[in-house]
This record gives sequence, structure tokens and C-alpha cells, in this order.
Amino acid sequence: MRQVLEYAQLCELIELQRNPMDLVRVLGGTIREGEPRILTHGEWRRLLLFLVKEPMRTMVIVAFCLGLRRSELAGLKWSDFDWIKQEVFVQRG
Repeated sequence: MRQVLEYAQLCELIELQRNPMDLVRVLGGTIREGEPRILTHGEWRRLLLFLVKEPMRTMVIVAFCLGLRRSELAGLKWSDFDWIKQEVFVQRG
């Protein structure tokens, strides 16, 4: 909603104003419900054997190797990869 309102203001479809989404807070939204599950080497190998369809297999490998969130993974573009310097620029989420 924040992006929709800001885009509407940018396009001058509505008057510039404070974004009402700035006032919204989700109680407990950042509290972890439990400890994260860490895969063993064997579990990781079995997962890769199970994932045979692309692009899901590549997405899981990239997310696992780089520690990316789902939104960061979905926001990646080819231009975010610097193949010469072997760097990835995570700019969108």
C-alpha cells in the first residue's frame, strides 16, 4: 500500500501528504516464533535431489548460498550480478 500511495503522489494523481501506512504497526511482527531449522549436509543433498524443476532448484541454491530472504531472491535481476568481481548486489526486496 505504501508504494501505491507514493506512486500516486509521484504521478500527481493525489496531493502530497504523509503516508498513512507510516502509522501502521503490526504487534509481534518481528518476533521469531521459534528457532530456525538448520539443514544437515545430508538433508541439503536430499532436498537438491527432490528439486528437479527450474527455476525453483536454482532459486533454492542461490537463497541457501547467499542467505537471502524470499523477497530479496524474487527481486534479483541479472544486472545485480557482477560476474567479473563475483559480487551480488541485493537492492530490492
